[in-house]
Amino acid sequence: MPNRPQPAALADSGVLLLERIADGSTGQQGIDFYNRYEASQNGQIGITLNARWYEPYSNSTDDINATQRTHDFNLGWFMNPITYGHYPDSMRDLLQDRLPNFSTEDSASLNGSYDFLGLNYYTAYYAGNANASDPEHRYGEAIGTDKSPKETQVDLERIKYHCGHLMNVGASM
Repeated sequence: MPNRPQPAALADSGVLLLERIADGSTGQQGIDFYNRYEASQNGQIGITLNARWYEPYSNSTDDINATQRTHDFNLGWFMNPITYGHYPDSMRDLLQDRLPNFSTEDSASLNGSYDFLGLNYYTAYYAGNANASDPEHRYGEAIGTDKSPKETQVDLERIKYHCGHLMNVGASM
């Protein structure tokens, strides 16, 4: 059985798994409700997150690191607290004291506080280590936007990528 987070830990993390149920209950009431009915109704707590997938714009170390930071800020912001009990290191390094710290109790309470995880993802982008003052390189580009519709139908690199990706998704189930 996973850990059950306390309301304060949930509110601090931004991952509001049990913040409210439909009647406007408090977080603790939601936890009590879950604990009361979990066994008899096979209840589960989970979260589904939306994430974009990013690939490095080049093989440079800077672009590979930028891709990891992008994943950390988009998905790790929510996943890391509930799977590791803390925010990603790259977020801590960049945001420093602007990013709240979890107490030892909050970390322990958040870590493993779910029965299932869902992930929605729809497309992939390139990520590069951009100079923040260069407006031409502020946002990632969608992969394959330089191809015509006809060319995308025979885009063997993309087909190979998606085939491998789907094989890995299937293997993880």
